[in-house]
Amino acid sequence: MMKTLIVILTGLLQQYPIMTPIYLIFHQPPQDDNAPRGRPAARGRPAARGRRGRGRGRVRGDNQRPPLDQGWSYDMPTPNILPFREDRGPKCNLAYDALEVDYLLACIGEDFFEKVANMTNLYAVYQSPPDNPDPADPLKTSDSHWTPTTTDEMKAYFAIMMLMGIKELPEYADYWSNDSALGDQYVSSRMSRRRYESLSRYLHITDPNNENKEDKLCKARPFIDTLQDKFPKLFGPGPALSIDEAMIKYNGRIKWKQYMPKKPTKWGMKLWCLCDASTGYCLKFDVYTGRSDDDAPDKGLAYQVVMGLMEKFILSNHQLFCDNFFTSLDLVRDLKDADTYYCGTVRKNRKGLPKSIDEPRLAPGESVKMATDRDIIFCRWKDKRDVYLVSSNNDGSDTEKPRTRHRQDEMIQIPTMVVDYNKNMGGVDHLDQYRSYYNLGRAGKKWWKYLVFALLNIAVVNAYILWYSSRMPLPKNKRKWSLKTFKLRIVHQLADNFSSRKRKCSWEGREIQKVIERNIMPGHDLVRFDGRKRACQWCLKEKKRTASDRCVVSSFGCSHCRVNLCRDGDCYVKFHGII
Repeated sequence: MMKTLIVILTGLLQQYPIMTPIYLIFHQPPQDDNAPRGRPAARGRPAARGRRGRGRGRVRGDNQRPPLDQGWSYDMPTPNILPFREDRGPKCNLAYDALEVDYLLACIGEDFFEKVANMTNLYAVYQSPPDNPDPADPLKTSDSHWTPTTTDEMKAYFAIMMLMGIKELPEYADYWSNDSALGDQYVSSRMSRRRYESLSRYLHITDPNNENKEDKLCKARPFIDTLQDKFPKLFGPGPALSIDEAMIKYNGRIKWKQYMPKKPTKWGMKLWCLCDASTGYCLKFDVYTGRSDDDAPDKGLAYQVVMGLMEKFILSNHQLFCDNFFTSLDLVRDLKDADTYYCGTVRKNRKGLPKSIDEPRLAPGESVKMATDRDIIFCRWKDKRDVYLVSSNNDGSDTEKPRTRHRQDEMIQIPTMVVDYNKNMGGVDHLDQYRSYYNLGRAGKKWWKYLVFALLNIAVVNAYILWYSSRMPLPKNKRKWSLKTFKLRIVHQLADNFSSRKRKCSWEGREIQKVIERNIMPGHDLVRFDGRKRACQWCLKEKKRTASDRCVVSSFGCSHCRVNLCRDGDCYVKFHGII
């Protein structure tokens, strides 16, 4: 049947050449089973190399290894990692029912608000010296709107600043707006807007008469020293630590302002932070103020930063994770000598790393690993692009991990050191995430205020971590232990019992003209005050108005409570709760 069909097609082909493709479909030459498989070469000419294969060569993995540089081997070591035996968790020694503000004071110092109040008063005198100094009143100033502040008032001021981060409004003046839909009754009842502006103007944390001008951070130095002393004492980290950069947003002019294009905050002041990898607790930090004479020229800035931050945590069998800015072979070796293991990404052109690791062409998921006699592994792994890592806490093994790509599930080979790095590198990112929630402080002109409020925000985050770590296991309802709940409780504990709106009473200095009735309640007499009439306090509470829409006024009131109340009607007895 097939032969007959081929004969018919051959005849048709002679008359209609357009049917050639149909003929070729049915007329396949017989194939030899012993012939090599693949695309046959065109007749009459040799097979040519296509454009796709030109100059690419063969993809090579671990089966075709490049020649080794001196001191490197393909034999993967078995690192001797000593167990971590340090105590973990909070060390603040607070009672289980301690208030949230107690955890904050443990981080910033019990006398923080007292010191700020004293330094603010000194700075007010420094900025506005009196025209006629009085030795009996050293806090006298020429500012007629300024009165010396107190510790309780500074607590309320910082509580308001914290509340402004939770309940944000376009302008700070909006918190004192008369519009009930815009204003904030809690803020306006604690202090007036003029008082808030005065405190913001004279806020200071150092003695203006004894500042070390050679120190670039002299405006914030006492607070920085306090935090650096207390942070590592209050929390025991786990075995994994991470170091990274953190940015404080600032758009003003300052010599050490940094630009970090890959950070969410691109312009501002830069912090080096050492954090616990699992919780994000900030153990130590350092403010970068530019190049200094103390920088080690032989080791580099990154080496000096890591060794400075790890000074109190070496010899404890910690595992440190850093990115490629910090990683170098000298750093990994010196940390290993100090019983501290290291894992991090690295730039391939770092001094001492083998150049031959770039020779093989890798397919996605393949890797090349080399090791030194110091149990340090240098790995190149192909993902979407090449990833380079150095590790002293890994045996060079691989694992499989599922991944969805183009809507298809697949298993990829991934080195275990990449898994460890992705798991433990996010300590500083965790801290940055907490800092971004309900930021503390308002915009201003002074750079040191941005720094102080950012460090205070870090202290609040650390206090929050101490607080919820002391209450394990946590309730299932996260709203009961969220960061917002924690900050709101601190606001109430700092400011609920304070108000600077203590004006002179309208009855102060007024004499009682006549006693109308005695002892309506024990010690309370109905009297008539001398002078003009005043608003009845009970009618104000009940929002009673006159026919002309004015307040109800009265010359009568209570001799003990010193408030004006209507004689006619039930205002007096209702005010005192008699009926």
